[in-house]
Amino acid sequence: MSGWNLALDNFVDAQWNDYDWYNKRGLRVEDSNRPSVFANEQGVVANRTTLLFQAREQTSSRGPPDYTTSRCGVTQKDVESRVRCSRDFFTSTTRQSCSVVAQRPSQKTHADENISQLSFTRVFRYVSRKSPQATNHFGSSYTSDISLNYLENPSSITMTGANTPPELASINPKDFGYRLAQLVNSYVFLSQAFSDAPSGSVDANATFEPNSTVGVDVETLVEVFHVPGLWMGLYILSCIVLLLGGMGSAIVTHFVHGPEILGYASTVVRDSKYMDISPSAGRMDGIDLARMLKNRRLRYGYTQMALEGTALVGVGSQDEVVRMKQKH
Repeated sequence: MSGWNLALDNFVDAQWNDYDWYNKRGLRVEDSNRPSVFANEQGVVANRTTLLFQAREQTSSRGPPDYTTSRCGVTQKDVESRVRCSRDFFTSTTRQSCSVVAQRPSQKTHADENISQLSFTRVFRYVSRKSPQATNHFGSSYTSDISLNYLENPSSITMTGANTPPELASINPKDFGYRLAQLVNSYVFLSQAFSDAPSGSVDANATFEPNSTVGVDVETLVEVFHVPGLWMGLYILSCIVLLLGGMGSAIVTHFVHGPEILGYASTVVRDSKYMDISPSAGRMDGIDLARMLKNRRLRYGYTQMALEGTALVGVGSQDEVVRMKQKH
């Protein structure tokens, strides 16, 4: 024979099992026995909860039974899932195939994670009583309990065709906790969706149809910026002006034979070695220097000075500097 049991060390206060309590607080009775009823409650103290699992194994009618005990923490974490569905391209009547492609923690307000579906005595009473019986074939073989076989090895062949009793003590604690959570969650979910499990059929031989999907409207939020027409017109006009200015500057630069010095002419004149000006010009501002030289005609070109037979280029008096075109 084999058997297993569950126990819990922490439950919600008994007053949350009283339907009159819900009516007094303005809560819906339909929300009872659900963690969501605590989502907006303030000052709730939720202690850590431990789930006790104990399995009995007895392969001999004469010897004492062996017990395997495990303690697991119980929390309930809410997540949001991104589901991607696809359908055969050639027909629109086939059932869609959907799968979860991404998950993240839920962004909504939820109860403390230490409050789970098992924290309610009504729920856990049925889970602890019925779940061990749901997969026990009550046969004479000690390998007849599918749940214990699943905890040892989730393989479908091992679950239904094990030839030896499960060795639960040899399972990695992390793997055992993960498989036990799947076992309990599956039973709780199927208990809540019992009418949908056989696809709404009352036939005892009906089977569960996976991927039961329905068509939905999907909305994608897109951030749109509205620009008034006047500002768009000014923007386009300024772009055209800048374009024409750039093109004009390129054309003018193409026909210029010397560097552009108009922007800093006063500085060039002041620092030129070919200009005969007062020594005090070095301390003058550009405007004062321009006023002092306003009656003199200057030219940029080849000066009378040369270096190794090559005339030097600079700024000097018009009568002492030769134009570049004339030089060529």
